[in-house]
Amino acid sequence: MDMTVDWNQAIFFKTEKAIEELADRRHGLRPKARQLLIMLDGERTLGALTQLISAQDLQPLITELRDNHFIGDQAAAPTPEVPTTPPPTAPTETIQEIPLDPVRLTRTKAYLIEISQQHLGLMAAKLQQEIATVDNPTAMRAALAHWNMALRESRSGASIASPCLQKAREILGQTI
Repeated sequence: MDMTVDWNQAIFFKTEKAIEELADRRHGLRPKARQLLIMLDGERTLGALTQLISAQDLQPLITELRDNHFIGDQAAAPTPEVPTTPPPTAPTETIQEIPLDPVRLTRTKAYLIEISQQHLGLMAAKLQQEIATVDNPTAMRAALAHWNMALRESRSGASIASPCLQKAREILGQTI
């Protein structure tokens, strides 16, 4: 990783290659790298991500994703030979997110936390904290993605991850 970049303030965005990987697993990314790729949203700093992933694990994963052109650094100019998706900007057409029903949101958060306690144990403390703080559709999408990935990677949760995700979406009452 370029040492001129402030590690805690660095923000990365997904490239076209990353979007392909997330859509159809075309490039065979390792589960941990894929999980981090999902979390990189073009808004969170790496410093914020160290609350979810240890800095010791984060740096090699970021280096791997960057070296393989899955992510770009918002502070650095993208290389011309690698097509990249620019960082998220305000859409030209205003797309209004449908607010989450507070009762459904509370039930969904309780369900996600309960399943994570049953299948992820003590290692899910940070994930449960993230779920507990969800208050908007964007945060819910991110929390569901992290929760689902953690469940899929766990020994006892891998076989139930898909049905649990479906049930969470049903409780929420909308497609996120």
